[in-house]
Amino acid sequence: MGASKYLRAAAVIALILLIEYAIELAGAINAYSRPSPQEVAYALNTTISTVIEKENTTKIVSSAAGNLTAAAINATRSAASAVVNATLGKPVNSSKVANAFTGASQSTQQFMAAAAIYLYAPLQIFINNAPPCIFASVPVEGWAAIGYILYQTGYLVGSAMAAAGVPPSTAALVLASPVTMVELLAYAVSTYASTLMLKPLIDVARRKRGKASIADLRPWAAALAAALAILLAASLIEYAALP
Repeated sequence: MGASKYLRAAAVIALILLIEYAIELAGAINAYSRPSPQEVAYALNTTISTVIEKENTTKIVSSAAGNLTAAAINATRSAASAVVNATLGKPVNSSKVANAFTGASQSTQQFMAAAAIYLYAPLQIFINNAPPCIFASVPVEGWAAIGYILYQTGYLVGSAMAAAGVPPSTAALVLASPVTMVELLAYAVSTYASTLMLKPLIDVARRKRGKASIADLRPWAAALAAALAILLAASLIEYAALP
């Protein structure tokens, strides 16, 4: 019984995913017949600025990682030398050892700060995409909102592709790429969450019951949490896919 319930849920989510892809593709195809220079400029500026930001951040992280490695090696050598000297009864330069470990500590802090900056970029993508994902979990109104957002996203991608001379078939493949499909899956799961609220709301509207309970929200909340987790993974994949 439980397995069939999950299979039905997976089938519904797959159907929603196909519908969302079709909406996004429709926006892209429409862009080929009516391209928007403003959309093209926006897409190019956003992509270029994100790529440049990633390149600069990657250089900072690589430099910090190199400094950390060198500092760790230096600290290890100093510690090993101190142990050997102490064992042989030779004088130990404690200040040199202390300075080596201080340098390693500072390099570690610099690396952690650089890594935080690097991780903030995909987090920013997630923050930008989270509101539509959450709103998609609202019955009826959320469906219209996510449909409009996906259509406009497809139109944006299509405008950029048309300006670059890319054929519509390639645009369709780009929209069906794993990066895009993982994000669409998040929206599909969130849209599915909205369907879980329909029956309780309909029962209340028909006065079959007094009001919705907290128990009615648990399946919706679980599905929405899963959608946001998938969206976070999609944000990481999207950022990693940038050149």
